[in-house]
Amino acid sequence: MDLSAKKPEVENGFLLGLEKATLQPMPPPYAWRITKYDPSLRNSHGHYLIDEWTSFSDIGKTYGGKTLTYEKDLLVESAYSYSALCFLNDAEIPSLQVSELENNRLSRVKAEELRDIDFDPRSLEVGLVVNERDLEDVVRLNLREIIWCKLIETENFYLHFGWDYYIYIGSISPSLPAISYARRNGLFVEEMISPYLYQDDA
Repeated sequence: MDLSAKKPEVENGFLLGLEKATLQPMPPPYAWRITKYDPSLRNSHGHYLIDEWTSFSDIGKTYGGKTLTYEKDLLVESAYSYSALCFLNDAEIPSLQVSELENNRLSRVKAEELRDIDFDPRSLEVGLVVNERDLEDVVRLNLREIIWCKLIETENFYLHFGWDYYIYIGSISPSLPAISYARRNGLFVEEMISPYLYQDDA
């Protein structure tokens, strides 16, 4: 998404002038990209300059002289999932709804990919309400690329997933405690609108 593009017009709380002719609800006022990648290690084009693991399937491979273990991956996943919960709690939102879903990889998922996940990914469907208890596992399912989905709470909150351990959050809350938590747990929080916000992923 070109964030330097001309700001769209607003009419009665809705955005106009987007690619689609339909009106789109206004996004939440605060938005971030959250990753495990240090922005100081990117070049001027935003490309990451360090050889870094980017997938659950990288477990067992060596990066920077260190072998990625399942335990290390699980620790990073926990930082993401607990941070997402913190953002949700800061906004005083108890649950999110699945607004888009891709799950055509489920038939090929191996048992080890579901390790430490109690939530059944087969139960996910568009419109399903995901509560705080299940959100941790849904975040893990996305990070492991077992499923892909968008989670929303009307125009108040969104949680989007990109490839390579990128997540995007939009919220009605400035979420300073959640930002602090994420940073203390090794994640980098940058102000950025989700590139999936108005993308047609169907």
